[in-house]
Amino acid sequence: METEQARQELSQAVEADRLAPPGRRHQAARALLARYGVQALRLNAGAGVTLPELIHTAAAAPATPERRAFVILLVQALGIAGLVRPDGSRRRELDRDICRLAETAIASVLLRAGYPFHAAIYDKLRFLERLHATMDEHLRPFEPTFPPWLHGVEGR
Repeated sequence: METEQARQELSQAVEADRLAPPGRRHQAARALLARYGVQALRLNAGAGVTLPELIHTAAAAPATPERRAFVILLVQALGIAGLVRPDGSRRRELDRDICRLAETAIASVLLRAGYPFHAAIYDKLRFLERLHATMDEHLRPFEPTFPPWLHGVEGR
């Protein structure tokens, strides 16, 4: 999955959903997330998997670059109120799955961002909902403390 392309498609789907009636809002964006999640986990596309079921499955899935890309897309989606976490009876389980998935798939990003690993689920989710704003910064590779020319290794 091309992460940047997926993020642009998600933004476009959310923008298109703004015109939908309240009962159908975020439907296209959820379908897009589910499609990318199915691809990332290599699941049967005809299974009709819901987004909460997909997140639960992804939380227990082995680490792959595709799974990591899906979680980056999911973090962007968490910044949109009501898109990933609709009200319902299974919300608590979904919240736990989201945190577990993020903690296992993008741990290095979370460390760089100051994620509260030992906090309550509520606090972790609030953090993840705000992370989309600085995600790009945390995905960039570290820059060297001392530039190569200062070490004398440049040109070797």
